[in-house]
Amino acid sequence: MHHYGAASLIAAPVTRKEQSMLTDRHVAEYQTKGFAVAEGLFTEQEIGELSALTSPTPTFELEPSHAPEQPAVRRIEMPHRHFDFFREFVRHPALIDSLQKLIGPDVRVHNSKINLKPGRIGSPVEWHQDWCFYPHTNDAFLTVGVFLDDITSVNGPLLCLPGSHQGKIYDHHNPDTGYFCSAVDLDADPVNATGAEECVGPAGTVSFHHVRTMHASGPNMSAQARRLLLIGYAAADAWPLLGVRNWDQYEADMVCGRSTRNPRMVALPCPVPFPMPPEAQERFSLFDNQKRARRLLYDRPAEVN
Repeated sequence: MHHYGAASLIAAPVTRKEQSMLTDRHVAEYQTKGFAVAEGLFTEQEIGELSALTSPTPTFELEPSHAPEQPAVRRIEMPHRHFDFFREFVRHPALIDSLQKLIGPDVRVHNSKINLKPGRIGSPVEWHQDWCFYPHTNDAFLTVGVFLDDITSVNGPLLCLPGSHQGKIYDHHNPDTGYFCSAVDLDADPVNATGAEECVGPAGTVSFHHVRTMHASGPNMSAQARRLLLIGYAAADAWPLLGVRNWDQYEADMVCGRSTRNPRMVALPCPVPFPMPPEAQERFSLFDNQKRARRLLYDRPAEVN
C-alpha cells in the first residue's frame, strides 16, 4: 500500500473560492439540533484518494458473513495512525476551519475509523451516545463523518435525533448483567425516535455530530458499499476521564491551537463504560457488544440475500 504524505494533500492546490466552508447556518444547526451536514468541503480528487486508501490497518474487524471467497471488512480502526495521508487529512484546512467554529480554537484528534458497510451485508449500529464511551471533563467533543460513497436512505445512513445533545444521558448497560453493552437497552430506557433525521448526500458530504447526540444507522439494504470515515475531535481543555496512556502521542494529536494541562470542568452526567463483559475485555467490538443488550432497534445484522 502506497502511503501518501502532506505533499499529496497540497500537490494540486485548491483555492478557497473553489471549496465551500461551514456557514453560520451550519453552525446554528449544529448548536440547535446536535448535528449538521455540509457539502463541498473537499474536492473530488481528495475524496477519490481517501476512497482508494480503505485497505485494512493492523486493527480491523470483519462482518459475520466474511469468508475467504467473499471477504467483507466491517470496520478499519485508527487509519490516521497507520497511513500518512489520513494523518494529514485529519488536519485538513477545511476541517480545522469547521472545528474551530464548532468547538473552539484548540483541538485534538481523539480517534478515527472507517465503517465500510458492504452492500447487502453491512451491519447496523444501534442507538447510542458517544459520550458514554468517551467521558471527558466537558463535552466540547464531536465526530466528523466524511462520506466516501453516496449515502442514501437505503444503504444505512447515519440517523440523528435532533436536540438529544441537550437532553438526558441514556444508560448503556444491560440491566440484567450490569455490563456495558455499547447501546441503549430499549426495554430499560426507551428512545423516542420521533423526528430522527437521516444524514444523506453524495460522496464528499460531511456530517458533524455532538458527542451527546443520540444516533444509530441501519443495515445496508442496497447492493453498493456505504463507506464512512469517522473522526472524533475534542477541545484541548476537554480531558479524558479514563486517563492518558501515552503523553507524547496525546500531545502529537493536537491538530490546531495550543495544548493545555488545565482541564475545563463542566457539571454534566458522566457515565463510564464499565464494567465490560469478559468477552469484550479480550477483544472489543462495538457491533458484537451491542448484541448484549436485551432489546435493540435492529434485531440482527443484515444478511446476504
